[in-house]
Amino acid sequence: MSTLAPAPAATASGEREPPSPLAARLLPYGFAKAGQILIAHQHADGLEVWISERTTDAALAEVGRNFGALSVLRIPPTTSYRQSTRRTHARTVARRRWSAKWKAKSICRD
Repeated sequence: MSTLAPAPAATASGEREPPSPLAARLLPYGFAKAGQILIAHQHADGLEVWISERTTDAALAEVGRNFGALSVLRIPPTTSYRQSTRRTHARTVARRRWSAKWKAKSICRD
């Protein structure tokens, strides 16, 4: 049985408690990555499972079949490394273009 759980209790700094390394090892890495699923914590009444918007129903069902009761938490997406790299690259290119234009204008003035 799986239930959609509220966000776990936040720490004093307002951040979510990081996943337990021991709980995360319950799933093979390849399966967890492909299914976009993470067993974050083990509790007496079941497992706390974190999923993304890309988590497949089959992956969630397989974890439930193997481990029983699940408390499911959908983690909101964050900016990916690729997106942040693209933004940084775009800013760098824009600065270089502006700098080149500035140099060209200053040379023409002389």
